[in-house]
Amino acid sequence: MASTKDKIIEIVIELLKNNVSFDDISMNKVAENVGIGKSTIYEYFESKNDLLSSATLRLADCIISDTSSFDIDKYNFKESFIRQILALLKLREYKNFAFEFFKNNHNYLTEKKEVFAERLKKITDVLKDRFTIILDKGITEKLIIKDNYYGETNMIKSLIIGAIVSNQNEQEDENLSVDVYNTILKLCN
Repeated sequence: MASTKDKIIEIVIELLKNNVSFDDISMNKVAENVGIGKSTIYEYFESKNDLLSSATLRLADCIISDTSSFDIDKYNFKESFIRQILALLKLREYKNFAFEFFKNNHNYLTEKKEVFAERLKKITDVLKDRFTIILDKGITEKLIIKDNYYGETNMIKSLIIGAIVSNQNEQEDENLSVDVYNTILKLCN
């Protein structure tokens, strides 16, 4: 069973994922959604910024977990590539939160700047490492020509990011992931 502190953080995460702005998240709103008194929140968090910081860090950990949600070694190149693209497409649910986070919350960002920078680097590193392993599988399985892959890494990144950012239709995610896979094969051969 989740602790009260965890429940508080989870409510804030849900509010952020549901397009509630940082400014519109109040301790009263959180307390009401958790079913506790506002004073209970202050037993765990000294301020709204402290609460938002904790929720943001938890959300970053969720993003890392979601993007690493399967064991690459269990799948061949095509399966692991498509699964990774689908995992990235699931990150759309965090899109509104990311926009809100970077919009105008300078005090909030400044207080934990180093911690947020470390988490963002970790997310980037996890994704980079996973795609490196997956694309290396493509080379090993002789589906990608090594020299072409290394020459096209920026194009591959742009293609993947563009597909994720532009696609809004969850029903088409599977088709999109297969299209990105096929494009990568053409690009690297």
